[in-house]
Amino acid sequence: MDSQSKLILFNCNEDYELKLYTEDNLKNLDTDDIIQIREFSELRLLLNSNDSDYFEMPEMDDYFIPNRILTGNNDHYKYQANDYFVLFSLRRTEEAQVVPLVPGLYTIKSLIGKTIYYSYFYVVPKDLSIPDWQTMKNELEATISGLAMDFVRRKNTESVSDNISADDYSISITKIKLFLQREKEILFIIEKLRKEARYRIGKQYNWNPIGAKNLTDSLTIRKMGERPDKRGMVFSAKRYLEYNVPENRWANMIIHSFIMFSVRSIKKLKNIQKELEKNRISNKRYDHYRQKSNVYFQKNRLQNNLDSISLDISRLSKLVSYFHTVLKDDFLDDAVGVINVDIPKALILNPQYNFLYKLYIFLNEKQNEVVLDKSYEYLWKRTDELYEIWTYIKTIQALIENDYKPTEGWIFSKNPYEDILPRLESNEVVEFENPEGNLVRLVFNSALGKGKKSTKEQPLLTDSNKNKPDIRLDMFDPNEEYAGSILLDAKYKRLQNVLSSQRDNEHGIMEQFREYKKSPYVSKGYWHVDEILQSQLMPVQAVIVLYPKDDGSTVRIQTLEQNIFFNELNPHKGMTNFVSVLGDQISLRYKIFERYYKV
Repeated sequence: MDSQSKLILFNCNEDYELKLYTEDNLKNLDTDDIIQIREFSELRLLLNSNDSDYFEMPEMDDYFIPNRILTGNNDHYKYQANDYFVLFSLRRTEEAQVVPLVPGLYTIKSLIGKTIYYSYFYVVPKDLSIPDWQTMKNELEATISGLAMDFVRRKNTESVSDNISADDYSISITKIKLFLQREKEILFIIEKLRKEARYRIGKQYNWNPIGAKNLTDSLTIRKMGERPDKRGMVFSAKRYLEYNVPENRWANMIIHSFIMFSVRSIKKLKNIQKELEKNRISNKRYDHYRQKSNVYFQKNRLQNNLDSISLDISRLSKLVSYFHTVLKDDFLDDAVGVINVDIPKALILNPQYNFLYKLYIFLNEKQNEVVLDKSYEYLWKRTDELYEIWTYIKTIQALIENDYKPTEGWIFSKNPYEDILPRLESNEVVEFENPEGNLVRLVFNSALGKGKKSTKEQPLLTDSNKNKPDIRLDMFDPNEEYAGSILLDAKYKRLQNVLSSQRDNEHGIMEQFREYKKSPYVSKGYWHVDEILQSQLMPVQAVIVLYPKDDGSTVRIQTLEQNIFFNELNPHKGMTNFVSVLGDQISLRYKIFERYYKV
């Protein structure tokens, strides 16, 4: 290595020279050996070396970083030596890379001269510890799966049809992926069967001239005694391979089922492609509000997903064509007839038949695990988004603990064993009901209406620009009469930073919470509460602000009288208090509504 070569990481006002290792020996390094960079902090990288040298960072391929070059051999970008590359910038200019790096380990592979070197740095969460961030991520995945499965079990117990056909169980993304993972094994096993298929020796009898090479047996003697008119002829047998045996009939049926599975998988993947493209088109109208790097990241992520799905469709199509070809082979073409209920021993004892049989069983049994939408992988790249969705999940759990059961919406409108569980998108709604018949609608990241008529889907209206809480909880009585709402906001900041935020000469973020409490209203005639009291009562019962880390601020006490509640909430703290505050405010609103309800 050129003794002058250096790989330098610039982070805010600090410069770090990264160590260059001659092999990828991460497992031998201690945590202290790896530089840690805080999330949402400025980051640049420079390889100070000969102009022909460069480095690669596969983890950054989906991000927009100007001046890097796409290599042709492995589709990774290379970053030329002696040029600064901005990995993340807080300066929201047109050419800036403003998509935050996901917390975790990053590997840099540098080619200096003819030698490859490896370097590492770690991005750590801004307002969470690494264990807390990982716990939150794992908890979110596990909770989404668990809530969906519990919901389906409860529905089944209540004998409520979930309208999922039996065929849909065998077409999950999990099964498609496993089927494609075993593509090479499937081809190898079937090719081996084409050469070594099971058979039995059959005999075909005909009258042939005496003198030829004939196979005779007891049937020959009996038939010749019965036909004295066949002078000069002998009733002889010819041996042939009989492929119409039980194990081949099973193999025939299994390969037909593989074709059906592949065709239906192709249809499902094409539908997923359409949904991805549809979602991108619907989000495209907001591109002019986004930074160039954010748009680039969205497009690149979509294209990578589409390319991956297209590749899967192509592989499945080739498998379908191959299976049709194999079915024309003698060992399968001749294997027709009724499939025995009893499993042939060969399906258990013969490795080739057993492989096909076990794969067939797997593809046709009900799934016992769930898969999250691929877009959750992108979610982990934004800790602030992770916190927002995690708090929505926690609000669902808090409602359940307050005796509200989910009835439909988001993951509760899916069978978790049938399909991927969708990512939580803006405007998603989950509906709940309690034993008294009260209805709660939990809405994610939806703007309040402006100048419209109140509806069940959008009861709150506002003239304020502060109109998009992270979570909105709308309450209705058993007759679907609107009772009121609770607004929740998830701030991925320490409490002190939440309170000190200033934007565009406004009075700070506290003003946003006060606006959430005071500005929303309901159109005339929709809210059946005594009109004299409506202006005093206000439709928003409370505003609850959720944040990951406390710092002892006294503002929580100062805002209680305004019904603005601050609640520290992280994987280790705050859930008990959150359940209590949310339950108390819901209960209080229903009591107020019952008292002042007017037909």
